[in-house]
Amino acid sequence: MADSGKTLADRIEDVLPQTQCTKCGYPACRPYAEAIANGTAAHNQCPPGGAEGVARIAVLLGKAVIPLNPVNGVERERPVAVIDEGACIGCTLYSGMSGRCDCRRSQANAYRDCITMHRL
Repeated sequence: MADSGKTLADRIEDVLPQTQCTKCGYPACRPYAEAIANGTAAHNQCPPGGAEGVARIAVLLGKAVIPLNPVNGVERERPVAVIDEGACIGCTLYSGMSGRCDCRRSQANAYRDCITMHRL
């Protein structure tokens, strides 16, 4: 099926893992996709996408598969967030260290505490 109407940046963004981690050096996946598309960023700067992500982007660009740039980090298994429904307040943030939302603060301070606790 053709990607009619999608720009190169759109197609690159579609294969990025959407972790918004900033390890690529850009504030989110979209700006990184745009930088790859316009030639100002290399296609090997996304550790969460790993070698498979580099390969997928290389295919889109018609370029060679190159190793992940270690300056941006190393490929690793993605952490999984386990939601404690009894304690969850819907903040959508979690502890990257434990993979659990362990925010057990009072409702009044929950948002502020979650932001402080879960800063990745």
